Amino acid sequence: MTINAESLGLMNMLSCWTVYRDDIGYRQGMSQIAGFLLIELNNEIKAFQIFCSLMTTDTLYEFFNMNLQYIAGFCTKVHVRLS
Repeated sequence: MTINAESLGLMNMLSCWTVYRDDIGYRQGMSQIAGFLLIELNNEIKAFQIFCSLMTTDTLYEFFNMNLQYIAGFCTKVHVRLS
């Protein structure tokens, strides 16, 4: 099995993330965000820095940390604004 450079970059980013933030680890959906950053920036280090910044914002942190109370409150706010 051959791994291309893009896949290796994505694996590196997500592996580093799981070591950097082992309290959250990897969650479904992170690869799409990391992959988008890698494609757009074409720089693994910058993409990782931005990925870490995004993942530690309140909203994304609470979503990926599976804080169900926060997610329910967020969904309620979205529902109210869309109504």
